[in-house]
Amino acid sequence: MILPSRRYEKEAPSLEARKIYIFCEGRRREYDYFNYFVGMDSRINIIVYQMREEDNTTPSGVFQKAEKFVGKIDLEDIDEVWLVFDRDIDKFDSRKPQIQEIRSVCSSRENWNIALSNPCFEVWLHYHFFNKAPDFDGLEVSSNWKTHLGVSISGGFDTRKHPLLIETALTNSKSVHSTDDFNEPLVCSTEAHLLAESIVPIVKEKLLRRLHALEA
Repeated sequence: MILPSRRYEKEAPSLEARKIYIFCEGRRREYDYFNYFVGMDSRINIIVYQMREEDNTTPSGVFQKAEKFVGKIDLEDIDEVWLVFDRDIDKFDSRKPQIQEIRSVCSSRENWNIALSNPCFEVWLHYHFFNKAPDFDGLEVSSNWKTHLGVSISGGFDTRKHPLLIETALTNSKSVHSTDDFNEPLVCSTEAHLLAESIVPIVKEKLLRRLHALEA
């Protein structure tokens, strides 16, 4: 599906709007993706924190930034906190214990959640266009997924318009989601659909209107 870029007026959130705070280790693509939904509907107030160049963007660094940021906010003004991570395996697999520790802490806190993609956020983006996992050498390597998106999607994934297909991604990724014995997503799986389930029901009507307008 080819979606032309189009600007829309943003809606100010209502006082009763559901407040969702999102912290991503990716400084640009993830931020731009979730920022697409900011102001889409007055019933949901999405706040996406953009990590700065000098910030520590390891899972532990993002978690610490989230704690510091959220700690300044009245708990009554927070409905959900989401941490968006990549499983991406480095030389010593240093990310795994960080993510496990953070997941343990989040499980003990009300409304703190993790959306982990294996190996990277591009897995989630893939499912905006495809209903099955891809088949290429090196599926466990993040850079290969970036190449895959550039080749398989005409013009690559465009965060100015393709997030409009979030409901498709939710359905596709959820249908093929698989986990290991510790309930961690396997390669080609992502927990981003869990975060999408908090967004889509509220903005669904606006998504459909935009899709219809673009297809007209």
